[in-house]
Amino acid sequence: MATLNEVIFLRFVKHFVVVVRCSQDHKVLIIVDSHSSHTVNLDAIKYARDNGFIMPPPPLSPHALHKLQPLGVSFFKVFNTPYNDACREWMVSHPGGRITMNDIGGLVAKIFDRPATSATLLLDSKSVVFGPFHPLF
Repeated sequence: MATLNEVIFLRFVKHFVVVVRCSQDHKVLIIVDSHSSHTVNLDAIKYARDNGFIMPPPPLSPHALHKLQPLGVSFFKVFNTPYNDACREWMVSHPGGRITMNDIGGLVAKIFDRPATSATLLLDSKSVVFGPFHPLF
């Protein structure tokens, strides 16, 4: 029996294939961590392979994709707090309203310069260590 994560991941794979329009003639590579919903989900792996969606064996331990996404380690970590504050402020000034796609640009513009400091970027370079990938690739 599939877990909820496996069901959601299979749904994601099917959605991705449609949106990206990958096929055997137009293959797409995606790198995932070794979370069990990615690695033991035979239905998702087979569907992906049959539709040109290439998922090589994961080079990373579960929840370690941040090794390939250094901005997630520091920049977006410090970006989230001021962004969430800006969202709360917006909701207070717009009671009962919902933040839409049209509002996001303005919210980001309000706070964008705060987390982007040289110290943050320096932290990025020191907190992420790149190592060799799977030898087959």
